[in-house]
Amino acid sequence: PGPGVFPPAPDPPPPRLYKIAVSPHAPFFQAATSLSFPASIVETCAVTLSVPEGGELEALRAALREVERVRAHGFTEREVGIAKANLLSDLEADHAEREQLESEGVCPEFIEHFCRAEPAMGVAYEVELSRALLKEITTEQVAAVVDAFAWHADCVVKLTRPRP
Repeated sequence: PGPGVFPPAPDPPPPRLYKIAVSPHAPFFQAATSLSFPASIVETCAVTLSVPEGGELEALRAALREVERVRAHGFTEREVGIAKANLLSDLEADHAEREQLESEGVCPEFIEHFCRAEPAMGVAYEVELSRALLKEITTEQVAAVVDAFAWHADCVVKLTRPRP
């Protein structure tokens, strides 16, 4: 999806990275992925890892191994289904909690509206639109996006670790 279809927010941890994070002797505490569109012609994929002190290289290797697996083999039907269910669940939770949302939480949507003319549709409409669109997204379409992504140029890995 291009800019404006879904907000560039951190996604739930991919099952592959979550499984690594909860395994014994995990190389990282937590992992997240996100797509962002810092400019109208730039799309980036970020992998963010929380790592133990001194474990940066091992965590980076583990994350890049999974990035390479996605590049080489794509996602399974189950993984795509889980991602769609997680996205919809997060949007539905946002809708249910809309009255408690801090104004700073909606600021990025309005910034995109004014700076890039993206629609500011609100969470209720976004939930309904997502319900309709997510049903139509196939594993093959996701594979086509993976195949078209410039992994060598558009993937950012960010490591965070506790201060000593």
